[in-house]
Amino acid sequence: MHHPLLLLAFFSFTFSLLTFSPPALAIYKCESGDRIVYSDTPCRSGKTTTLDIDAGPIGDPETAQQRIEQDKRELQRLESARQKEQAADERIYRQRQKAQVSKRKKCDNLALRRKWAEEDVASAHPKSAERARRTAKRAAEKHELECAT
Repeated sequence: MHHPLLLLAFFSFTFSLLTFSPPALAIYKCESGDRIVYSDTPCRSGKTTTLDIDAGPIGDPETAQQRIEQDKRELQRLESARQKEQAADERIYRQRQKAQVSKRKKCDNLALRRKWAEEDVASAHPKSAERARRTAKRAAEKHELECAT
């Protein structure tokens, strides 16, 4: 969130811009030999030309204050919208992280079952060897189906 003093400085600056008088916005064209320089102060030497700038109407302090209030409301609205969007993004991120942890846990469990089934095949008696191989094959297929990348 923005610091309140920073916002106050911004609005004060905006207000002061709206209340400047046109002479404060004068631009001077200074010609000295083959050089032309533009400045906000009159020339010290050479030819000086004042350029007319249409500064528009001088801002009414009351209108400027209304504009400041309107800008404050707009800033609050935008900040609120940004916070809501950020909260939604964080919620989605947490859901994805939770799903990822859950999938990793499930894959680890399936890998362990596959390992145990393969160990059972290696230590099975001839009578139960076929059943152990079938169980190991199914465990491997399930692990591949769920966890293949």
